[in-house]
Amino acid sequence: MVLPINRKAAQHLSRELGVQYKTAWVLSLKIK
Repeated sequence: MVLPINRKAAQHLSRELGVQYKTAWVLSLKIK
């Protein structure tokens, strides 16, 4: 029962980090 929860949490974290990374990348392009 622990594994599915961890897997969902990992997917959620990676998704949020991916969004933040894309946002920072776009912002850095705009700054340049």
